Amino acid sequence: MELERVIRTYTMEWTVRGILHPGSDVPGPDHNTGPREMAWILDTYRTLKGDQDINASACVTGKPLELNGIHGREDAVAKGIFYST
Repeated sequence: MELERVIRTYTMEWTVRGILHPGSDVPGPDHNTGPREMAWILDTYRTLKGDQDINASACVTGKPLELNGIHGREDAVAKGIFYST
């Protein structure tokens, strides 16, 4: 519960200050975060923006498939490195 509260509070601050936006600095999952945390960010962003932002789903990557996530997201970095080498 504490982790969710912290993530939602940061998301609120980022959104109010214009840091979090579908067109710039889109966060994605990193160490010890995953689809659950990305879903919290998306939910908070949508709650704050309402219907004002039709591209709200693009404010974060790595979200669950049922929230407009993308198949293959988990393997994308590894595949990119594989094909590059």
